[in-house]
Amino acid sequence: MLPSKLTQPLSSALQTGAYALDRSIQRLDSDAQQIADPQQIAPGPLLDLQQAKLSAEAAIQVVKTSNQVLGKLLDVLA
Repeated sequence: MLPSKLTQPLSSALQTGAYALDRSIQRLDSDAQQIADPQQIAPGPLLDLQQAKLSAEAAIQVVKTSNQVLGKLLDVLA
């Protein structure tokens, strides 16, 4: 079993990454709905769409890095 002082920061990073990814997906969905609305012609949702995409990519990288660190930690302690 891994000491909690080692796993707690990784767990927190995973939770933060997952939360950020969830928020990005919600923003992407909201922007897509606004873009699909023929009565709404505004550049805001298009710009936010790109920001949400970048946020999602960053969140995915946080999760990937946390998983890699945890895997290496397990290898060292095994």
